[in-house]
Amino acid sequence: MRIPDPNQYHALYQALNKADQDFSKFFQGNHAKLEQSLKPQARILISGCYHGQEMFSLSAINKDWHLVGLEPEPAFLRTATRRAEALDLESRMEFHDFPLSQAPSESYDAAISSFQLHFQKEPGTDLEHIQKLKNKLTPGGHLLVTVVVEPDQGPDKLAEQLAQPKEMIKGILKLSKPLPAKEVKNLFAEAGFQQINEVGRTALLGSYLLVKA
Repeated sequence: MRIPDPNQYHALYQALNKADQDFSKFFQGNHAKLEQSLKPQARILISGCYHGQEMFSLSAINKDWHLVGLEPEPAFLRTATRRAEALDLESRMEFHDFPLSQAPSESYDAAISSFQLHFQKEPGTDLEHIQKLKNKLTPGGHLLVTVVVEPDQGPDKLAEQLAQPKEMIKGILKLSKPLPAKEVKNLFAEAGFQQINEVGRTALLGSYLLVKA
């Protein structure tokens, strides 16, 4: 998967981080729930790892996990690899500059995709993205997907709830084109997942943990 405009992804990630004070805690909570389902020496694939934030969060939870990050955007990849070097984590994680479609056919105990579904522009590519991730998993493997969910209220009320400027919230909604929760769950079911669990939810974000049969 190639991000059509890396600047859009960067802008969305940074805006979400500013808009939601619990942004980092939200992901840490997701990762802690993932830990409950994985073996001590699991291999985890992160599709579109951006600057490596989730990889570093995961590395702090379990020092025996091996983390594989895919990031086609050179600037993002440089930032992630330099941070890994600075933290002396090269032996526990690896980075590749190819998209998911070119990833080696290896089996992973878990895979992670955060906000990737918002950048699947062509019809059917969202389903294809989930199926590709599913095919990388071992039987019983877990897929953790995070999206911007369609909010229950308009941007004005949402801005008031989050204590953020209305223009910031409107910008996030414009960048991400939030996905209805029901539509997301239907997509996972269409990809062949039978165990679909919502493990995290904020005013803007939804995370789902799927299990491969």
